[in-house]
Amino acid sequence: MAVKTIYMCNDADVLLDGSKPGEEGALDTAEALTREGFDVKICDRIRPEGVSKIDLNEQVKIWGEGAKAAFAELRSKAKFFLDFIVDKIPLDTPKEELDKKLEPWFKALSNVKASITRDALIET
Repeated sequence: MAVKTIYMCNDADVLLDGSKPGEEGALDTAEALTREGFDVKICDRIRPEGVSKIDLNEQVKIWGEGAKAAFAELRSKAKFFLDFIVDKIPLDTPKEELDKKLEPWFKALSNVKASITRDALIET
């Protein structure tokens, strides 16, 4: 049985400079996997207040007995990585900044192997 969809749960972290290395790494990995023909969805996790970094193992410990259900809910809300990119762009982004903000989306879109999928994404 071949894997069709890969779900990624990156580290939820924010550095002092505002960068998000876990998210950036997830997007790079998602792009590489898409080039190989996989569908990739990213689980967008929220860091607990006062925590600068949390990985999935730590999150499972926090969830405790409810981890299986919590993970299933997290996975059900995962977004196709191109949607994830667009959803991270603030709605109030000035028009002159949109090209730069959309660069990762266009780059990633060019790597989508299935032309039917690519065409469907362009139409939405």
